[in-house]
Amino acid sequence: MKTSAILYVISLLTFLLFLSLASNLPAQSATPRPTVQTNVAYVTESRALIFAADKPPYARSIARHLGLTVCLNINSKLLRHPDFYHHVRIITEVLNTGHTLMPIAPRFRQIIQVQGHLYQSMQQAGAVGFPVILRFAAPSPKAATIRELIGSFDVAAGGTFRTITLNNPATLVQKHISNAALQAAHVRMRIMPIIKSRHSRFMILEIMAPAGVFQSISVTQNHKIISGGYIIAQLPKGVDKLMIPLTSALKPTAQLKMTVLTGWHEYRIPFTLNNIPLPDAPPIAHRR
Repeated sequence: MKTSAILYVISLLTFLLFLSLASNLPAQSATPRPTVQTNVAYVTESRALIFAADKPPYARSIARHLGLTVCLNINSKLLRHPDFYHHVRIITEVLNTGHTLMPIAPRFRQIIQVQGHLYQSMQQAGAVGFPVILRFAAPSPKAATIRELIGSFDVAAGGTFRTITLNNPATLVQKHISNAALQAAHVRMRIMPIIKSRHSRFMILEIMAPAGVFQSISVTQNHKIISGGYIIAQLPKGVDKLMIPLTSALKPTAQLKMTVLTGWHEYRIPFTLNNIPLPDAPPIAHRR
């Protein structure tokens, strides 16, 4: 009995000594979470007046072409090289009238590429960030503001651009090409026979890669670009077919250069916006 009591006292003293030492240790500051600035870039609204004896069927037919578009501007040092976003979730969308907005569902589930004309225009104008488009059905006619808009989306961003070079591509025609660089980027490709016509020739490629990995491709020869861009068509099962116009025939010195994005990550970005003003409704045209 005395032995157990002594062991209990020793254990208690050891625990108190541990607490005393721990209290004297310097506090470790937690790593701050990266900040993401979310602002409203613009809001557009389309309306229509239908003059017909039986309006409902016509209203249903054009409903998907009318509605409200809210463009968000997302800015963060974390989100370098944003490529695409998906799974836009709208938790709350309340108007000042108490009504709710109705999201247009197909645009919210699918993958939406960030590299578009709007993003390029923003970059050329010196704007920072990238756009995220939210689409809703037409709001209540008396609504003046979106009182609260809360949601989130997943964006693929970050990573490093790398160039994969294939020498003498003419010898790789009709072959499934695989090397360490392509495997690291999870890219599979095949060069099809070159199509020749009287005044032009085209290189045809089939590329299979995860969404957002393939960025661009070009053909050089003697340190000069001999490819005039490319036309891309999306085939089933994630295959992209490229038609590349060539300005000259391929020689052994030709090189096929593909830019890929590796090491990117997905981030969930929440947003909370309040009191977003809606555009004024157009005046109703009265018959004369």
